[in-house]
Amino acid sequence: MGNKHALISPSSCERIAYCPASVLLSKDAPEDSSPYAEEGTVAHRWCELELRHLVEKRRLTNAEASERAAIWLEHKDDMESYVEMYVACVRPLLSDALYAGVEVRLPVTPITGEPDAFGTADCAVIDKDGVLHIIDFKYGAGVKVEAKRNAQLGVYALAAMAELDPEGMMFGIEKVVLHIIQPRMDNVCAWEIDRAALEGEFLTNIRRAADRALHLVEHPEDLKEDYPFLPLEGSGMAPEGDFAIPNDHICRFCKAKAICPILHRSTVEALEADFEDLADGTEAEQAAPVAVALPSSIPVPTTPERLVAAYSWLKVIRMWCDAVEGAMYDRLNSHGETEGYKLVAGRPGPRKWTDAEAAEAELRKALKVDQAYDRKVISPTTAEKLHKAGEIGPKYWARLSNLIGRSDGKPLIVPSTDERPALTPQLENDFDDLDPKAEQAN
Repeated sequence: MGNKHALISPSSCERIAYCPASVLLSKDAPEDSSPYAEEGTVAHRWCELELRHLVEKRRLTNAEASERAAIWLEHKDDMESYVEMYVACVRPLLSDALYAGVEVRLPVTPITGEPDAFGTADCAVIDKDGVLHIIDFKYGAGVKVEAKRNAQLGVYALAAMAELDPEGMMFGIEKVVLHIIQPRMDNVCAWEIDRAALEGEFLTNIRRAADRALHLVEHPEDLKEDYPFLPLEGSGMAPEGDFAIPNDHICRFCKAKAICPILHRSTVEALEADFEDLADGTEAEQAAPVAVALPSSIPVPTTPERLVAAYSWLKVIRMWCDAVEGAMYDRLNSHGETEGYKLVAGRPGPRKWTDAEAAEAELRKALKVDQAYDRKVISPTTAEKLHKAGEIGPKYWARLSNLIGRSDGKPLIVPSTDERPALTPQLENDFDDLDPKAEQAN
């Protein structure tokens, strides 16, 4: 397989554990690329360069130092504090470490069964007590990543033990700690698991799903278009098909969403059940000719022709999705927690000066002109860095701190199992009997 991307990468293992069919359906999809992914790549590289001289106890090469300087010049305002947070979290683990590695390339064939497959862990540390730490840096700010039962990190841990400590003969590893450091969401979490548990049920679930996925790649005629394929852990039942029950968590980053027959089926069934009510609205009436129920003949877009046919329905599907999300938001906002969902406070907006003129006056007293300005008054984050560096004294920082505020984030709809507290309902009106036509007429 050489340098080709693995069909079963560690980052995809959680999805594959529920949906082995996703490997077959997405194997020919192009690699994703976006400004967000590119930004994440740069942040990971910066983290790597910062850790190398700590872990390897050496100066950066001239090429590495030049690369680090170039990244710093371009991204220091929006990225530096997050990189510093990552390094600060990792640094204590390096003290008296028996082993430490950065961007550790690990063979994952013993775990997934895919020949010549590799994965790369951001950082791996074996501490003086023989505990293996797998640390993963996440730069994303849209989805919170948990360390608990994290399949990607679990695969890295299994691969690291197989490579560095087979059968516990080298370091005597008995415990593993998985770490997620996600600075942009203030998310630093860890989960501990015994080696025996990781090499037992966890590995069994991963290997079982991987074996099925690889079999389907070789024998697509055996694909069972049914669901669910459930991990053995806690399921209490045998798999009925090769797909997951569609949900946002499992399907979000799957490259096969556009051609997935189960996602297609679920969408059509939901639309068939709810489209009649949706079609009562003015917008739907103006979109004529539009049927009040979607025909079952909407094709799964497995060919260009079918893709075009399915694409023609996107406006209707999006209208329905937006309507459902809006109705759910209104319901939760007026009634509070409802049938397993609730509203929680969204991520606060960026810090800003509540009184820019007052902040400017204080900064001009505390700093030289070229330090206080970068075409506009420096941000609270930059000012805080200067304070920590000793450039802004305690007296001025105390005054500036009183000028910092953050806008409230938009409330988010999350499952009731989310640990964040539910927001207090703001409205007492009951819209259960609201006539959509009457609402639009007002």
